[in-house]
Amino acid sequence: MAAPTAISIPQPTHISSSEEAQPEALLSKLKLYDIMLGSAKPMGLRAAVLLNIPDIIAQASGSLTLEEIAAHISASTESPPHIEYLFRLLRFLASHQIFSEIPHQEDFKQSRYGLTGLSKLLVKETSEGGVSMQNYVPFLLGATSNLPFQGWLHLHESVLEGGSAFDKAFGMSAWDYAANNPEANKTFNEGMSCDTRAVMASVVKVYEEGFKKITSLVDVAGGVGSALSIIVDNYKHIRGINFDLPRVIATAPPIPGVEHVSGNMFQHIPCILW
Repeated sequence: MAAPTAISIPQPTHISSSEEAQPEALLSKLKLYDIMLGSAKPMGLRAAVLLNIPDIIAQASGSLTLEEIAAHISASTESPPHIEYLFRLLRFLASHQIFSEIPHQEDFKQSRYGLTGLSKLLVKETSEGGVSMQNYVPFLLGATSNLPFQGWLHLHESVLEGGSAFDKAFGMSAWDYAANNPEANKTFNEGMSCDTRAVMASVVKVYEEGFKKITSLVDVAGGVGSALSIIVDNYKHIRGINFDLPRVIATAPPIPGVEHVSGNMFQHIPCILW
């Protein structure tokens, strides 16, 4: 009988005692790991939202066991989730305070998960069935779509050659891509509207004296009119004009007090706006 082949075990890299004694070196390494693996957090968030976990917990008005969450997912998707992978996802997100966690020492399926201030921002519907006022889901889904990531892969080429990384990845600008891809256009517009609503809620209060002094307001590249809709709703004496590309204006909803006008600000801004 042949003798077993010896296994070569790599020796650990020597770390000097002086390096071990420097907390800055350790912190730098931990920071580097955080940066390199940083995409896991937003993609984990995306997975939780696509599985509807924030809404499942919100509808329960309290915490749920892992098994209960799995049952809700199974009922809505007609596909039972892999319980151990669901556990890994929730435990990972709980470690970043996205969900609260009460671990069960004997049966991990009985570990309980609840909402935190952060995950409440990802609830799409209230317990009464209405739309949540603090809903960052469209912004999250836009920011974690495959389009931005494919563009980032070409960032070094932009440094070497100039030009947009997105253009290099897709052979066209982001605006042309959106014009030819309705779903991407919808995702982008909904994400921008979500971000706008979050910001404008504070702007309309902070700039109160300024808004009181104007009677008309033009938002150039105003998207589907989210910013103006909040402004004119709070200051009804203002006439709002929302100006953006034709493909954007085509999907803009009617807004009382706001007129949608299509065009390209890089080519011509019609004097009718003023």
